[in-house]
Amino acid sequence: MTVRPPKYQLHKATGQARVRINGHDIYLGKYRSPESEERYRQVIADWLKNQDQVTRQNSARPTGTTNRVITELILDYLTFAKTIYVKDGKPIGELYGLWVAFRPLKDLYGDTRVVDFGPLAILQSVPSANLSKLATSAVMSRWPGSMATTRSTRPS
Repeated sequence: MTVRPPKYQLHKATGQARVRINGHDIYLGKYRSPESEERYRQVIADWLKNQDQVTRQNSARPTGTTNRVITELILDYLTFAKTIYVKDGKPIGELYGLWVAFRPLKDLYGDTRVVDFGPLAILQSVPSANLSKLATSAVMSRWPGSMATTRSTRPS
């Protein structure tokens, strides 16, 4: 993916050159002056250098996460949820709902590595998954372009 550098622009009210980076205007001097164009090249060079660092940081995976499996991820989230979904020191209904919702995920993908899991893995196994009619209709009613979302809601 190619990232386009921000444009060299005229700020009409002041007659200055500017460049907008991350929502902030950087004023470069008089528009089309050699000094403003040189300043623009410096700002863009710094921006590109920072973009490269951000890309490398985002693409680097933290150590120890490449071999984690879905079951470990579910367990970590449920442990966290036990601290959030509590009222008067007792678990509330949402915690049970999470446990019920994660059960098919654990059954189908529990041993799958987190880095190998994604929408394609789910779509490939949905026909073979043992889903109840209720779960299937709930999913289909929210699925974009499904028959359930295109039906008329007016009584006939």
